[in-house]
Amino acid sequence: MNVEKKEQLYDIIMKKNISESLETDIKRILLNDFNFQSANKILKRSRKMYSVLVSKMEVGFPIIKERLKELIEPNYKVVIIPWSFPTETDEIGLKEYFENKIKTKYVNPLLEIGLKEENIKYLNCYSNSLKYMENLIKSSDILVLTGGNPEMFYNKIKSCGLLNIIKNYKLADEEIKKLNIPLSEKISTGIIAFLISGLLISGPICLSINLIMFKYYLPLLFLFIATLILIFAVLFNYLYLKGITKGNNKNIKYIVLANTIALAITIYILAIVIIILFT
Repeated sequence: MNVEKKEQLYDIIMKKNISESLETDIKRILLNDFNFQSANKILKRSRKMYSVLVSKMEVGFPIIKERLKELIEPNYKVVIIPWSFPTETDEIGLKEYFENKIKTKYVNPLLEIGLKEENIKYLNCYSNSLKYMENLIKSSDILVLTGGNPEMFYNKIKSCGLLNIIKNYKLADEEIKKLNIPLSEKISTGIIAFLISGLLISGPICLSINLIMFKYYLPLLFLFIATLILIFAVLFNYLYLKGITKGNNKNIKYIVLANTIALAITIYILAIVIIILFT
């Protein structure tokens, strides 16, 4: 890697708030002469979610403006939820409220930090469907919750069904999807996770095979096998997610938990059906 490339890499490191766990990767890139594209790719994967609270936009925004410029990309998608209006209104009233107050106070500052106006959308609780709002939120990179009347805002997001969607904004599964991990890396990580998971439960699998000859224990055997399948799936899921995220996402346990619950219900229902039909 020539001096120019190393300087470019240094600039990226200074502009990105990378996690400590990626320092080893950065050192490896510098020491082993990895190409610049590899460095940039790893650094982009380290993107974190930030929460910014500003009491008054006109006072607080100038203070954080330069820092925000370092954190955002021009093509980021923004969703504004301007539901803190003073009193109950309607579809037309909310449009006027957005154009007359919110646009100047919130949209203009977003444009100042380099975001594109065509990527800035706002939600109308009187005309947008829940599905439309949910998809827009989940596909966004920045979520803006406007100030004003917090009681009105809370009541609106609750009545529209957005409370949990906003609470869970940018959870682990969404972050993982944005990593754009190469297919070859997913396959190799999956194979390794499969082999390790299989090795860990190989003993109980051999035991279950030997118990097949004892028909008296078949109902328990089916439940035992179902449990083994569940344990294998949990191990595989955890190891796979841990591998493709390089251990940098602490929230994968929530994905594993959700997947485990869904899989457990399915597996045990099937096991009970098999027991009823074949024993």
